[in-house]
Amino acid sequence: MTNIKRIALSLPVAVGLSACSSTSDLRTEISATQSRLDILETEIAEGTEEIGTPGQDVRTRIAYRPFQQWASNFGQRTITFRQTSKGGDLARQSRRCRVFGSIRPGYRVAIHEEDSTRVDYTIGPLTLLPDDTGFVLQSEMDLRARTQIAGSARRPCWGGWSPTVTLGVSGRSSPTVRLRLEVDPHHSGVNPQYRLAIISPRELDVELRTGFQLPFGADVDVRTTLRMDNFAQHLASGELDLLLENTGEIVLPNGSTRTYSLQTIEPTLATDASGISFASDIELTREPSSSQPNEATED
Repeated sequence: MTNIKRIALSLPVAVGLSACSSTSDLRTEISATQSRLDILETEIAEGTEEIGTPGQDVRTRIAYRPFQQWASNFGQRTITFRQTSKGGDLARQSRRCRVFGSIRPGYRVAIHEEDSTRVDYTIGPLTLLPDDTGFVLQSEMDLRARTQIAGSARRPCWGGWSPTVTLGVSGRSSPTVRLRLEVDPHHSGVNPQYRLAIISPRELDVELRTGFQLPFGADVDVRTTLRMDNFAQHLASGELDLLLENTGEIVLPNGSTRTYSLQTIEPTLATDASGISFASDIELTREPSSSQPNEATED
């Protein structure tokens, strides 16, 4: 009888000790799990430091480096334009004869040969030069053109056409072209301003050259420089609309639709010598009007 009492007393003690041991192990495991979660949270926070900070729900950046690499690999490109037909006269004038009162052609100027006109336009290499407010795209340009012109004339009252005189004319210009794109994110208005303009050349010199042969066999070479200015420096300008809003619909399994609106809140644009950055809060709202599925009616 005494042995039975001892066994009955030892069983609850063993169960209690076992429960204490299990609780201790559980607490240790919970503590270790919490430590691992803390470490993981720290790693995620360090790796995504710029995500979720106030005022920057969405951030994107356009770097200039890929465009600089594209410009350096551009090399030189040549575009050639050729004439395929004469296509009529370049100039023609009629004159009135004071004696007979009749009108007849006075002179005409035309392209002499079908393939005599050619224009070669070469651009490159390109250079992209960024700064804190935008960038400058710079390139060397070489423009060459040539044509063969023929002309003839006759008196207003009598006589036939004069002998046709042909004249070869060539021209060349080799300026340095610089385009500038400038962004002003601190404009007084809501949206930043942009401007695209030609900053050089301000004027263009075209060297014209022609030559002809005198009756006694001497060749005459004539050269002159034609200066062209008053180019349109301004190409484009305007505002970058950063306040974006878009709506969409989601169809639920029961057939009803939910309309949502997504818009940017207090967007900002920043520029530096390495690129352009955009940051904004995003607000997602549900529109109050949403359609419900058609319910079946019983007769």
